[in-house]
This record gives sequence, C-alpha cells and structure tokens, in this order.
Amino acid sequence: MYLLGHGVAEDWNRAYEIESRLAEKNATAATFLGLMYLTGHGANKDATKAANLFRQAQNAGDAKAMDLLGVAYQRGEGVPQDATIAEYFYQRAAARGDDWAEMHLGDLYLRGVLGKPDYAAALDNFTKSAQQGNFAAQQRLGRMYENGKGVTKDYGRALELYQLSARSSYATAELSLSEVYEHGHGVPKDLTAAYAWTLRAEQHGDATAQARLGKLGALLSDDQIERAKVMARRLTSSQN
Repeated sequence: MYLLGHGVAEDWNRAYEIESRLAEKNATAATFLGLMYLTGHGANKDATKAANLFRQAQNAGDAKAMDLLGVAYQRGEGVPQDATIAEYFYQRAAARGDDWAEMHLGDLYLRGVLGKPDYAAALDNFTKSAQQGNFAAQQRLGRMYENGKGVTKDYGRALELYQLSARSSYATAELSLSEVYEHGHGVPKDLTAAYAWTLRAEQHGDATAQARLGKLGALLSDDQIERAKVMARRLTSSQN
C-alpha cells in the first residue's frame, strides 16, 4: 500500500520499513524491496542487494523475481552479464505465466542476443505476452507484423496492435503509429496524424521525438501543425 500509494499517501520510507521487516519470510516483499534497491526509491541504489533479494524471492517461487533476476543478468546489474542465464530465469518466470518474462524472452530471440534471431520463438512469446495485455509486447508484435518477420506481413494487424499498446501511453507505440501514418502502411498517408502521434510520444518522454517533430514539421504548413496539436490533445482526452 505505502509502496504504490493504494489507499494511503505514497511513502517510500514507510514502504522500506515494512518490506524490510517482511522480506526474510515473504517472497513478494523481498521482490518489492529488491525493486527499491534497484531504482533507489526508498533505499540507496544497490544493484547487488537488489539481485540478491530477487534470487531469494525466486528461490521461493516468485515469478516476478525470476523475471527481474533475468533482467539483472541480461544487463549485468549486480551480477555478471550473461544472456544464457537471463534466458533461464525468463523461461522459469514465463512458465508461471509472467507477461514481462514472455516479453523479455521475445526480445532476446528477436534481437538474436543468444546467436541468430529466432523469429518463431519471438513471435510465440510476444503473442502470449500481448494476449495478457503487455503493452511492450503488443508494440513489438505489431512491428513483426508490419515488417513481416516470422509472420506474414499484415499492416492491419500491426495497426491494431500499435493502437492497443498506445492506450497505455507507451511512447514507442506512439512513434510506431507516427511511422505508420508517415508511410501509409495500411492507412492513407497522413503527415498531420504522424506529427500528432509524435507529439504524444514526446509528451511521454521519448528522447527521439523532438528531432522527428522537426523533420515532419518541415513538411507541414503552420495550419497543419496547429491541426496536429489539436489532434494530439484529442488523442490524450480519448485515452484518459
């Protein structure tokens, strides 16, 4: 409750006190405490302590801890970097239905982190994760359909998945929608809509959006840019 602000004001110090007391015997508490060390919210940042807590929690069967330990190994945060060990923990978590582990597995296979890309395995894991509502997997699955990697190219399905992902205000999906409208993939080419979706991505923190706004803005009139701004505000209202 204190960690997430559910029913009480968010209080990281109180959350740290509670999770620290419970962590030794409670896997979920150990996972949350590990996240606090990982992010520096309520505790001094310490990737090694975070990884140790994730290991403790995954030993007790906590799927989220398995996924987070996989992330630690993939990035080399608090443990030696090792993609093969990361895959092992992702697979353990995915077997328990963790949608982020499925997404992370899909990403490993899509990018060929373990060797050559495995598009079939990527498609399978992204599909499972997306079906659980994971916005990152929805965007990546959409990209596979747009590019025809591991699946028959389908612009309509890609658009649908990008739209689903963008409902979570996921900037990467908003940029994907911008590119769809820029290039006319399954929709009429519309640079005003492309600009509007890029504005949304900028509002949600995408570091590349500003340069993209400059590129698209050079192709639009002042009136079209104003219409794009109105469109972006409407998109915001419709998704709140």
